[in-house]
Amino acid sequence: MEETIQSSAAYSPEELSEFHSIIKRKLEKVKINLDYFSSLTNSEESGTHDTSRSFKGITEEARELSTKDSNLDRLIETRKMIVLLENSLIRVKQKTYGICFVTGKKIPKQRLIAVPEATTSIEGQRILEQREGK
Repeated sequence: MEETIQSSAAYSPEELSEFHSIIKRKLEKVKINLDYFSSLTNSEESGTHDTSRSFKGITEEARELSTKDSNLDRLIETRKMIVLLENSLIRVKQKTYGICFVTGKKIPKQRLIAVPEATTSIEGQRILEQREGK
């Protein structure tokens, strides 16, 4: 099966080069977001020096915790995206990029342009969801 994927389903070197550029651009943007969310998370006070309720109302404290949690969630998701994009670059280098790991078929070019970190085609994603009972 692997032989078939390499010869008939793989994208051409020119297409892989195009995908490489798309992935690199997205990776640069995501890294900017990482810097931004890191600065938000690191610049926020820990809240330990002024914990008395006489200084802050419970609602205000809850809002601050919610904002901190939200920023931390964004930071975690951004880091995950960086890993996905870096893995995509590895697959480009290995000439396996754009091959659905479920079906073994090419992922449509438009999907890869829209979601360059994709590892499954829509068909492959549906198969996975059916297996999971969704």
